Amino acid sequence: MQDILFQLCKGHYCDFGGSTFKDCMFDINDLTGSGFVQCDFKKTSFDKCILNSTEWFNTKLKELDFSSCEIENIAVSSDKLTGVVVNSSQALEFVKLLGIVVKD
Repeated sequence: MQDILFQLCKGHYCDFGGSTFKDCMFDINDLTGSGFVQCDFKKTSFDKCILNSTEWFNTKLKELDFSSCEIENIAVSSDKLTGVVVNSSQALEFVKLLGIVVKD
């Protein structure tokens, strides 16, 4: 997929598995439960999307910026997390994915 704008989409449980995204933008979408398994992202952005319960196995998250998105209960390959951009509250979600227990 190239040069595509996904905007204001309700895409619950979409299966994007195996897709390549180049110069794409996901803007204000609800992608709850969707799968991004074995995807390749080049110059693709996610802005204000709901990404709860999504799957990102075998997908490099390098340079993807999820900081304005809602992400809870996502599933990723821990070896593909390098370079993902998140905000401070999302960082705790990613820490849990690595099996780290945070104790206050």
